Amino acid sequence: MVDAIKIFFDNKICNFFSKHLFMSIGTFDGVHIGHRKLISAAIDRARESDGIAAVYTFYPHPTAVTDPQNAKSMLCSRDEKYKMLVACGVDFIVEQKFDPVFAAAEPCEFIAFLAHKFPTLRGIFVGEDFKFGRNRSGDANALLLQCQKFGISVAIVPPLAMDGERVSSSRIRKLMGDGNVARANLMLGG
Repeated sequence: MVDAIKIFFDNKICNFFSKHLFMSIGTFDGVHIGHRKLISAAIDRARESDGIAAVYTFYPHPTAVTDPQNAKSMLCSRDEKYKMLVACGVDFIVEQKFDPVFAAAEPCEFIAFLAHKFPTLRGIFVGEDFKFGRNRSGDANALLLQCQKFGISVAIVPPLAMDGERVSSSRIRKLMGDGNVARANLMLGG
């Protein structure tokens, strides 16, 4: 069983990672085939360097805090998500409490927080559409620039497409809403 670590936006250091740490970051709702591609890239890099592969995810879903009236419906429960992440082969799941204080952090504060919180962090893996920081003001390229200051590499993983359609949690929600459950299940890996 993989260990799950719940963290807060504070100055406490998570210094129990003795090896280089490689993290994929995202909400990972549904842990669809695109998510699995991203997580696999972090796992592969960790294995190449005898490091640790972790998933850094959020609870509750960010929209539950930033836009509660329009919060996204979840594709799976928190427990189901954890089971699917474990099945991907990660060594750790890091769950960030997503609250108003965390949501208000500027992109540069978030990167400084990660570098401080995880001293052995050597690589971050995100999708091309990754957004972070106050009002989602940071993107994957900003992450790349900010991480250079701390010696953390960033891999921006291209999206996965299925029959010309980008695989995403939003797309899967739409397919399910339209009654195309079979297509949604394919994107979910079923």
